[in-house]
Amino acid sequence: MAKSKKPLVIVTRKLPERVETRMRELFDARLNDEDQPMSQAQLIGVLNDSARPGDTIIAAAGGPPGDLMKVWDATGERRCHLEFGFSCMGYELPATLGVRLAQGDGEVIALIGDGTFLMQPSELATAAQEGLKITVVISDNHGFQVIRRLQMSVTGHHYGNEMRHRVDGLGKGPLEGDYVRLDLLSVARGLGATVYGAATAEEVRDALAQAREQEGPVVIVTPTAPHVNLPPSGAWWDVAPAEVSGQPGLAEKRRAYEAGLATQRWFG
Repeated sequence: MAKSKKPLVIVTRKLPERVETRMRELFDARLNDEDQPMSQAQLIGVLNDSARPGDTIIAAAGGPPGDLMKVWDATGERRCHLEFGFSCMGYELPATLGVRLAQGDGEVIALIGDGTFLMQPSELATAAQEGLKITVVISDNHGFQVIRRLQMSVTGHHYGNEMRHRVDGLGKGPLEGDYVRLDLLSVARGLGATVYGAATAEEVRDALAQAREQEGPVVIVTPTAPHVNLPPSGAWWDVAPAEVSGQPGLAEKRRAYEAGLATQRWFG
């Protein structure tokens, strides 16, 4: 993945051949031949396959820690550091710096969503300042998808968790327009990181291999499918639907919640 002076553009869908040809002429274009973004689970699979003994992956909030608990293979000293008690958004990058200070060898990789990254990108500047070798992989799925999923399961509706434009302007329509296109690569580059855009599994592998050879912070941005999830864990989450509501289907969700509440066990 040679460096290019052209603007970097990541394309997540298959485009007509003439359009892709023109994009290659104008941009450093990362094209997706499979016509759909990879899932976050597929991204984790690539990270796991690329991990070597002594590497550590770090996650804390949103979908990554739950997905890592489900599918990360920690055999062969491919370590996994999770903060999952309070789902602390913004913990990941400071923790990555701490793990790097404690761990002299091996790669130290943070896996975070785009929503979490927007809350705490500034520690990239600290990593650049101190010359700390870390890699940050951003699963860019257009917002806070794990909370959207929770809203849908509890109420049947979602609000405000996807990075979408408001329809018809402020105070008028809902936040259900097109996705807002954020240039996270430029944000990371501006904070001192070496950046790679990777739209396919092969490009992620290539970026991870190049990150091993870099000094200082590296950020890899990978578009992932917003609403494609691993199978549920079976854990029950104490989030109550409204007890009284005229919304269709909510009474059934309330009954299911109360059935779960009845099985809750208290310790202490």
